[in-house]
Amino acid sequence: MNEEKKSLYESCEAVKNLNKVEGFDPMNYLRREETENGISFYLDTKFRLLWFRLAYPNGRIEKIPKVLNKDYATFEVRIYANANDDAGHFLANGFASRYKDETTEYGKNFVETAETAALGRALKDAGFGTQFCDIALPNDAAFVDSGVQISLGDIGEELPNPDADGMPDGVEETKKEEITKPKKVELSSDMPYEKLIELMTLEEAKKVKVDAGYDEGMTLGELAMKKPTSIQFHATRSRNNLVKAAAAFLLSAAKEIA
Repeated sequence: MNEEKKSLYESCEAVKNLNKVEGFDPMNYLRREETENGISFYLDTKFRLLWFRLAYPNGRIEKIPKVLNKDYATFEVRIYANANDDAGHFLANGFASRYKDETTEYGKNFVETAETAALGRALKDAGFGTQFCDIALPNDAAFVDSGVQISLGDIGEELPNPDADGMPDGVEETKKEEITKPKKVELSSDMPYEKLIELMTLEEAKKVKVDAGYDEGMTLGELAMKKPTSIQFHATRSRNNLVKAAAAFLLSAAKEIA
């Protein structure tokens, strides 16, 4: 591992002892990733889950669907140290939402990926992965640490249920149209950023391709599934108006649905 990016796990003995399990070293399972900001290391959810089971063999994981419909799913996952603990006495919890997208494997299985993403966040907050937070992407704190797709972030209240047309209750008709109604105007990178935001739809945003950097050639929909932290990067630092606007639109759409 790069010495300039030592993790808390390596540099602090107290952190290394957090959830310590004799014979199991999570450092051996870190995945190396190249990002716009350099090299990052990530502990996949399956290894976080294994670590939890070793540390808390009598623990309990509760998966709670908050929103389920044909277009998206939202889950809450709660982590308990003991299977008999009361509902409110959990170590940590996490939320995640995923959109349906027939163009990717993750998007086709959006219910399963929402569940996995929420599980990964909850396990990290319970101390199974937090140890490596300082070698994650700089904007990691602003996004759910799912490694799969965009999340809605920390939500204090139960999310609304979808109404008859598949959208959450309380979302105004104008907002529904902004998210779902196709626009006939062809969007291009030479259009003003503000105009692109005004005309953009969710499906158009997901189909926009990145034209530079590590993510060149990938659509924002693919990035939202596989590299969620990249969406924030492109929404703030892309030099292409179309890419920048589409990334910002995806972030805004996720917040509106929440």
